[in-house]
Amino acid sequence: MKPIRIVVVDDSLTIRAMIETLLERDRRVEIAGIARNGEEAIAMIRAEKPDVVTLDIAMPGKDGMTILDGIMDMD
Repeated sequence: MKPIRIVVVDDSLTIRAMIETLLERDRRVEIAGIARNGEEAIAMIRAEKPDVVTLDIAMPGKDGMTILDGIMDMD
């Protein structure tokens, strides 16, 4: 069975590390990437084509809702 590929997006180093630690405990999950901001996130999502993306809603620059809009527009 293929692992579920996840991209984690959060501007907080602490939160990114906590999410990564929790996800790595599950063998069914593979972390495809970790992004610190919206620009990194969009590039990473395009390149990695993950199954799941975790988004921080409140971030400077492109916030989680803006990123979500961009994901929905991707082909």
